[in-house]
Amino acid sequence: MKKICTLLLGLILPFVVSVAQEINEASRIAIKVEIPQNIDLKTDASNILFNRLNQAVALNGLGAASGKFLLVPRVTLLSKDVTTTIPQQFVVEMEVFLFIVDVTQKTILQQESIVIKGIAENESKAVLKAVSSLQARNPSLKNLIVRGKDKIVAYYNTECDVLLKKAESLIARKMYYDAVVELESVPLLNNNVSCFEKSLQMLEQIDQSIRLEAKDKMEQGEHNLDWLAE
Repeated sequence: MKKICTLLLGLILPFVVSVAQEINEASRIAIKVEIPQNIDLKTDASNILFNRLNQAVALNGLGAASGKFLLVPRVTLLSKDVTTTIPQQFVVEMEVFLFIVDVTQKTILQQESIVIKGIAENESKAVLKAVSSLQARNPSLKNLIVRGKDKIVAYYNTECDVLLKKAESLIARKMYYDAVVELESVPLLNNNVSCFEKSLQMLEQIDQSIRLEAKDKMEQGEHNLDWLAE
């Protein structure tokens, strides 16, 4: 019996370790949620959506105040109707487009769309109801974040040397902000320990005051995402 248990443990343990490593790696990828900029959303609805997306990112690993990877929401009003009942009710249907992007490369890594609905005594409240219906644990939202992080992990496992050469070129041209964005985003993964260490060494080449200024700019700066509409 002990031999059987030992054999089973030997078969199961590598699988468990492998799964744990994958989960751990994905959890090290930090994604920043972009504040919704959309004419169909007023401030209250925009804040609710922003907070829900931040909760979703936190539930699936790390959020970020800055960085090269963003979760970008775009909301479109699909329909708006008024019921014939007394009192009248406003019914809105909206589509939330979600993009995980690499803002420095201007590329979409993953995307998803979720349809939401709301009903209330006026249009503004109906929009709030619709946005509030999008939960942080929404399966489609979770799946988007997981797929996005998997793609980011694959990127760093295969392209980290290219990234370091790019950062080296940026430092040589004194483009410190762009270099810091690239280097600060490098995660510590099982297959890129040396790349992570090199990114730290390259950051040390940049004066600390410049690094701090660049990080502040990253956290406060607005990203030009017009290319998403192209």
